[in-house]
Amino acid sequence: MTDLSILASPREASIAASAPPGAPDLRQLIAGLGSLDVVETPADELSAQLDEILRGAAAATSARLGSLYVIEQDVLRRVSTTGGNAPACACDRPESDEPWAHCEVLAHVAGTCSVLNLDDVGNLLPGTPDRVARFLRGFQCPRVVSLLAAPIVGPQGEAVGVLELLDSRGVDEQPRPFPPFSEVVVRALAGQAGTVISHAQLAAKLQEAQFETVFRLSMAAEYRDTDTAAHIQRMSRYTEVIAQNLGLSARDVQLARLASPMHDVGKLGIPDAILLKPGKLTEEEWHIMKSHTTMGARILSGSDSPVLQASEQVALTHHEKVDGTGYPVGLRGEEIPLLGRMAAVADAFDAVTSRRCYKEARSLEEGLAVIRGDAGSHFDPECAEALERGFEQVKRIYELFADPEEALAPRSFNGLLPLVG
Repeated sequence: MTDLSILASPREASIAASAPPGAPDLRQLIAGLGSLDVVETPADELSAQLDEILRGAAAATSARLGSLYVIEQDVLRRVSTTGGNAPACACDRPESDEPWAHCEVLAHVAGTCSVLNLDDVGNLLPGTPDRVARFLRGFQCPRVVSLLAAPIVGPQGEAVGVLELLDSRGVDEQPRPFPPFSEVVVRALAGQAGTVISHAQLAAKLQEAQFETVFRLSMAAEYRDTDTAAHIQRMSRYTEVIAQNLGLSARDVQLARLASPMHDVGKLGIPDAILLKPGKLTEEEWHIMKSHTTMGARILSGSDSPVLQASEQVALTHHEKVDGTGYPVGLRGEEIPLLGRMAAVADAFDAVTSRRCYKEARSLEEGLAVIRGDAGSHFDPECAEALERGFEQVKRIYELFADPEEALAPRSFNGLLPLVG
């Protein structure tokens, strides 16, 4: 299963059209999301581009070894190598396979945004920067002779990484200094790497900004219920885990993460007397409560945004069951869009494992057992298995987005009015 669109039910359009009156008019709010689309940052493509740049730099300069580092939270992380692993040297740390990750050579290049070209790291020429010289005096690696490192610079002139080459060799395979033209070549290729990295970082920021926008709209619905902001965070990320473990494309995984928080937006149309009722609902009240699915679809309908179109699917179908006993219309199996099937598992799992004012939380293992037990009747078995395969990720998400104590009590719609008015 890889294509979300081919699993959409042909009956969805008629379901959305049958939404009962009373859904709140959020068109102005939704209009602000009208151009929302998935911003892709395919990690494999980024890695392949950086690998190609590093290999090109090593080939052009006859370097025996090369590494490319990216600065993440003020730490240089090696993301690409060529020519084998970096040599074992005095600066190695037993717990790390990145011997140069914190060395003064890379720190100098990144900190000064300048190229460093050393003919012989064991016989330093006058003019070698002091911090580099002090570091290399304790450097015990006779296999490395020459070193050339260039900063990878971002759009604002700041260092975003370092491209490092070691041990240039001549046609006779003997060590030699890097040729005079090497600095020009490496600067140019480091510039290409800077463009690639900057684009990926910008795309990542756009992804987070999009999720924040969707999250804010989703909170308008969740704020009225006993669910919390943390519920939205967990549920969307559980859906993302399921999508990843189903082998969906990077775009579809991101779409699942962005669309799933909107699953209960239709609760904006449910009266407080029903939504917050502490006791059992009457048959009529339950009928109204179930209409939050069609109300949500109605609120989100009519957009050209792929994210809002996917959100409409999720809002409409996340309470359908694969055995046909769900609502609003009782779709079966793959009649239910994959987005709806994934969201159903994620939403139910979080409901079981979350504490609320009316119940205690069950353990993650118990929650997984509930999902597993209802696979094939309530839940899509493949989606249930995908959640289980990602259980280590699930545990990290659960710890990262824990519910605050004050968020566990029901809230009235009156407190929300300033947010949507």
